Amino acid sequence: MKEVTIDNQKWPVRFDFSAIKRILPLFGYDSLKDANDMLVRMSQMDIPLDAVTPMVRAVVRSGLMAAKDERECPTIEFFDQAIDEDLQLVANVIIAMSDAPDEDDQPQKTTPGKPKKRITKR
Repeated sequence: MKEVTIDNQKWPVRFDFSAIKRILPLFGYDSLKDANDMLVRMSQMDIPLDAVTPMVRAVVRSGLMAAKDERECPTIEFFDQAIDEDLQLVANVIIAMSDAPDEDDQPQKTTPGKPKKRITKR
């Protein structure tokens, strides 16, 4: 699970369907097919100002749920203040959202497969 540090605390970040459905309308989209356009805009930091704080909160909220972290998701005001104190926070969240999954996020093979017999022709 990716994390960002906010106010000297580590918070999990996850960009999943729950976050997408909360963020899409903030970008003026109303369909899942627009998610790719939204991701392109986010990677270019083309984010509507009204969407910045709710976007950060949405991915932290999804991270908390995925990590089964029982902390309550902070308020919009908490994130507003954190962004005021460190504008790099927005970039850090976007980077965490777009990074390849951690090894912990990869599906684990539960049973090893049988080794295949090697056939050689003589």
